[in-house]
Amino acid sequence: MDFNKETLIGLIKEFADLEGIELSDIPNIDLYMDQVTTFFDDKLENWKLEDDDKILTKTMINNYAKADILFPPIKKKYSKEHMVLLIIIYHLKQILSLNDIHTVLSPIIQKKIQKDFDSNNLFDLYEQFLLIQNNEFKSFEEDFSKTVNELFDKSDIDDGKNYTLLLIIIINLVISSNIRKVFAEKLIRKFPEIFNKKTDA
Repeated sequence: MDFNKETLIGLIKEFADLEGIELSDIPNIDLYMDQVTTFFDDKLENWKLEDDDKILTKTMINNYAKADILFPPIKKKYSKEHMVLLIIIYHLKQILSLNDIHTVLSPIIQKKIQKDFDSNNLFDLYEQFLLIQNNEFKSFEEDFSKTVNELFDKSDIDDGKNYTLLLIIIINLVISSNIRKVFAEKLIRKFPEIFNKKTDA
């Protein structure tokens, strides 16, 4: 693949066109573990970096239940509520530690354990998640395409020095991601009382 502005803009657009898993895509019937992992391998395939990467494994899912960030399966089956939480966990764990995920999801898990749980509230939260994801993809395509254009237009790097320009582009992405990651972690630590209160979830 040639490294040039047009190629990068195309890759940005291709990535930004990824679609989230709609609620209607999630089965309304309970699933066994193998069905759950197959579902995620299929629906989140485009998030893989390598073809043989696994999105979610049995071990991961079992560890989430042990870490109290996912309520246990019922008779070895996973409900639509489980599936929604697993999608959210999948995305949270790209940035947050399991301890931080436990903190932010504990009100939902506690409500489930205390049988004070309304699935519709979780589904409403998930709809907000999808809306945010969609908006962020749009912003990413617009903003980062502009950044790439500017970097190429300002660069006097010739074809033999593409390494420097690609490194700058990667650094740009990493710094932007890290700023948001650290700020998210700071919010979790600044407002611990919010996560200890009853929520609408």
